[in-house]
Amino acid sequence: MSKEYRYRKHIYWGQYAILVFFVFFFLLMLGLSIFLVLQSGIAFIAIIPAVVAFVFLVEGGVLWYLYYRLAGTSVSINDDVLIYKNRKGEKSYPIESIYLEFASIKYTGGWVKIKTDKDTIRLTVVL
Repeated sequence: MSKEYRYRKHIYWGQYAILVFFVFFFLLMLGLSIFLVLQSGIAFIAIIPAVVAFVFLVEGGVLWYLYYRLAGTSVSINDDVLIYKNRKGEKSYPIESIYLEFASIKYTGGWVKIKTDKDTIRLTVVL
């Protein structure tokens, strides 16, 4: 009997929503910068919206990467093997060779460490 665990659907769709939102915001701020330059003729005024746009684009890139990594992760448990899949590949571990460690930070959540002799996999508790 096989059971597969994945992150929730909002993580999967979040990677696309974050990308669309932050690219739209970047283009909006870039358009505002161009508008300010054309209206006033002073290029210095356009620096503030351009810097804000760049900062939000970098933040959006980091958030997208985190969601992208989580959305591609799954753990399958079969009768005798645990299969860990992510965007880099797939690893199999016999059930007899793994042990679990639980850790948490008060009021914020925690994670589960799946340990073997060679590898350690850390998963958040919302998997």
